[in-house]
Amino acid sequence: MLLNIQKINRSFEGVAWFLIRRRWLFLLAFVVTIILSLYGSTLIRIDTSNENSFLAGDSINIQTDLFEEIFGNDQYIGILVENEKLFSYDKLSLLRELHEELVDSVPFLERVTSLNDLEFTVGTEYGMSIEQLIPAQIPRSQEEIDQIRERLFRKENLRRHLVSTDGSQTWVSVKFLPFPEGWQEETGENPQELAGKKVLSVIGQEKYQELNPRAAGMPIVNYEKRIYFEKESARVMGTAILIAILILALALRSFWGVLIPLFSAISSILIVYGVTGFLGVPIDNMVLTFPFLIGFA
Repeated sequence: MLLNIQKINRSFEGVAWFLIRRRWLFLLAFVVTIILSLYGSTLIRIDTSNENSFLAGDSINIQTDLFEEIFGNDQYIGILVENEKLFSYDKLSLLRELHEELVDSVPFLERVTSLNDLEFTVGTEYGMSIEQLIPAQIPRSQEEIDQIRERLFRKENLRRHLVSTDGSQTWVSVKFLPFPEGWQEETGENPQELAGKKVLSVIGQEKYQELNPRAAGMPIVNYEKRIYFEKESARVMGTAILIAILILALALRSFWGVLIPLFSAISSILIVYGVTGFLGVPIDNMVLTFPFLIGFA
């Protein structure tokens, strides 16, 4: 079937005259839409959690919910501590200070596990005795500290998992309570990111650098991902605008030919962000720049 070009053109002409005759009404509606979109974009909820990457009925989310129902929060942070003289009075004292500051500072904390509070079971003539591997008063004598290390290394499961075989590395494990579901209203910040941020601020202090602490875990990954994409998004958006201006200027060689397409693209993108904010759909900031890039493309 052949297209009736004249009929199509007349239809577009009719729409154009309809818009022109009511241009002030449509301009007013456009301005109101942009204002509402500006407000809606401030309502965008950033959620970097893994659950946001899957549908509510996905088996991964179902199994995660089941795990949390039985065992509590499944989020941990592991801090690797490393020093060749780890088993010395100075380094064990520093490790204890790190342990205690984590306990005092990190939100949503359930417990911190390290050499500092490790319960050690030993056999006695009367049965078994449970005591702390490192006593409340850390011995200053290197001979006594060597005895602590020797006792620790007798336990193969500790030597191979909590402490490296050469005694220069050990783990500090941070376990969390279940994070609040309504965190947007309660804290205003994702609790995973809040926990990861605090742990990084504690281990990043100058006094702990002798222990060379390095942290891993989803709260750390989610916090660092948000910080990275906040910086990267601004760079990407600025680059996209600059490239669009250059291409429009070279192709059209007109001030209005640059301004109007640029304004149309930005306003369209802004409306998308506004609608997203009003719908309350949480999004990962990793994809926050997608509408921007697609709009300019």
